[in-house]
Amino acid sequence: MTDPSPPPPGPPPPLAERLADLYTALALAPGEPEILAAVARAFAPYGPAELRLAYINCDERGRPREAEHIARWPPLAEPNLVRRLPAVQLPLAHLWLHTPDEPHWSADLDADPRLDRATRARLGDLRSLAAIPLRDERLGAWQAALFLGWTEPHAPSPEEQFVTHALVAAVTTAVTARRTLLAHADAFAETSTLYNASAELNQTTSIPGLLHVVAATAAAYGATRAALLTVDEDPDGRPAWLTLQATWPAEDPPPEPTRHSAADLPLIELWLRDGLVPCFFTDITDDRRIDPATRAAAVALGVRGAAALPLAWRGRWTAIVALGWPAPHAARPGEQRLYTAVARQAAVALDNRLLLAQAQRALAEHSHQRTTLATLLGNLPIGVFVSDAATGATVLINRVAAALTHGLAEPGFYHPGTDVPIPADVYPITRAARTRQVATLECDFLRRDGARLRVDAVSTPVGDRIVTVFEDTSERRLAEHERTRMQDDLIRLQATALAERSSPLIPITDEILVMPIVGAVDPERGHQILETLVGLGGRTRVRVAILDLTGVPEIDALAAEALVGAARALRLRGALPILTGFQPAAAAALTTLGVDLRGILVCATLQQAIVQATAAARRPVREASP
Repeated sequence: MTDPSPPPPGPPPPLAERLADLYTALALAPGEPEILAAVARAFAPYGPAELRLAYINCDERGRPREAEHIARWPPLAEPNLVRRLPAVQLPLAHLWLHTPDEPHWSADLDADPRLDRATRARLGDLRSLAAIPLRDERLGAWQAALFLGWTEPHAPSPEEQFVTHALVAAVTTAVTARRTLLAHADAFAETSTLYNASAELNQTTSIPGLLHVVAATAAAYGATRAALLTVDEDPDGRPAWLTLQATWPAEDPPPEPTRHSAADLPLIELWLRDGLVPCFFTDITDDRRIDPATRAAAVALGVRGAAALPLAWRGRWTAIVALGWPAPHAARPGEQRLYTAVARQAAVALDNRLLLAQAQRALAEHSHQRTTLATLLGNLPIGVFVSDAATGATVLINRVAAALTHGLAEPGFYHPGTDVPIPADVYPITRAARTRQVATLECDFLRRDGARLRVDAVSTPVGDRIVTVFEDTSERRLAEHERTRMQDDLIRLQATALAERSSPLIPITDEILVMPIVGAVDPERGHQILETLVGLGGRTRVRVAILDLTGVPEIDALAAEALVGAARALRLRGALPILTGFQPAAAAALTTLGVDLRGILVCATLQQAIVQATAAARRPVREASP
């Protein structure tokens, strides 16, 4: 992260130069601290003591709900731990939340009747404040709020107000692009984490292993403790007892299962009333949903932030996973979605493991009552195949397993997605009989009619028997592929939206526009630039348009044709085109390509271009051309 330095001593640079430096710095800023440092340099002549940038998160209706402090200038050696708060608690929020198109000033905070005592106390040593809302008009969405503070009363000059209005569009564009990139990265990370967790849940064969997968997902967000409690229902289907089955990090020796009455957990009534959805607690010490006994137990374990994930499948309570953080923790929406999805898949995996455990106990304790056992296994939603460990002879097969294995082509078992058969010594039944350990396998069943099924198989040795469980995962795989396709579509849409935001028209005055261009210029991008320039942002008084190519590393023939075509289109609209900021490689390429730049003014830097544009805009219309 860049540590921005104060501006050098001496007289401030001219306004046009400062604005040009600001636009260039914003176009090239890699993150929020650099965005804030660029604004600080532009405002240096007016002496602000500090600047703050806060992102605005909205509810489903697009109304500002939460603010998150992202950056401060100058940066603090020990940043404030409280980063998020309700949007209405930001300074002057009751003014700029209702009128987001204009900056708001308080020249003297101590004498301003619009501020209450609590707000004034939060501002500390500041005596004057400017609140600048950043709302993307094209998207109709809030992005952020920018605050400038002075330690003495400060009334803005006309020039200062002009600079404030000039930077709103540029800073909003930079912040919007940055948030889009972050959202893209979060969506990719969320999908990747969910995919990995799903794969691990499909492979785990124990309750501690299942808890480890869920806890490891939360550990990426700072969780340090987790526990899994299974749920026993009463005849009416209500939770009656909770049994602690596993903790994380794993203890050696593992804790003995302990049983608790479900009536002692108030969350049970909350779930019965509102549905089986995860509950999140930013700080359990002041959350009214937590009863005193649970709060005291959590504090004794060093837990402040918490989440409770109910695991339910097919209308049945299965278990509850509790996650804990050592400090207050407010889970973001993406993090909450991730826990919800992982909990849903963990519920399915745990339900299957518990059903399998029931079947294993029945085999061990009641092997002579095959009729009863066959009835139990016959109603399981997964395939169960019991064979003799020594001879491999079939002892029992339920209807689901029979349906899965009916009409298989020889040899029947294939590597996933291929026509390569799996050797018999790799079958889970064979390995479990040989090693006397649980064996798993993911494979395809290929039938004689050409149908292909994706199956997860788990073989477990129980006495002199091998119990093999088959689960048809074909539909789930199709759902995962569809989810991946939807995620790819989302990424493409985000990339398109980012490309649309990467070539903004920034007004300097009513007669002068600047378009900073960053990155490669392909034919599609060139067409977009042409359309944006010809439209002139809906303005009718524009006389000069500057194309700033500082962020374009190199130019080929197609890019040159697109840029020159855009400049000539500006002439047809009656606007003077100015090209500036050519990189050495781009300038050499234009010379080699023999591009005709007649009728187009070229300047070495954006500062020179703004000076030329200002002079051209002041001349009568017939003299504006070079």
